[in-house]
Amino acid sequence: MTFSKSNLNLLPESLFTELTADQAQMLEGGKRVTILEIKCNKTLDPDLADELFLVIGGQSFNQNKTFSMRAGTVLSQPGISKVFNGGTVVTLVSPNGSTGTKSLSFVVATNNINQTVSLRRGGGDYTVKFKVTDN
Repeated sequence: MTFSKSNLNLLPESLFTELTADQAQMLEGGKRVTILEIKCNKTLDPDLADELFLVIGGQSFNQNKTFSMRAGTVLSQPGISKVFNGGTVVTLVSPNGSTGTKSLSFVVATNNINQTVSLRRGGGDYTVKFKVTDN
């Protein structure tokens, strides 16, 4: 079926109401943060290996299939991005370390540039490269 103004009323109502929060933000505009690279300079966990996943704006990415990171490991283009409005928080989470769950976070603003942040806490040291674009 080809859609036009004349047959628009034939479309199911659900096409217009069943949007995820991410899809709704895309329609409203907003920004998209894309993780370009994660580099481990020093692990959070004293066993010298971190199993990480990311949380962006409250949404978990790769929680069931974590990234294994050791000092010097660089994870390029992990394929993680999220739409947001205003600002959002990106968190690296190491859930099963020998000393319990640890995390490193940073806030993403809405300026459209590639950025690099250094995250240091609890002995861990990570560098994260990301970009923010119009959605």
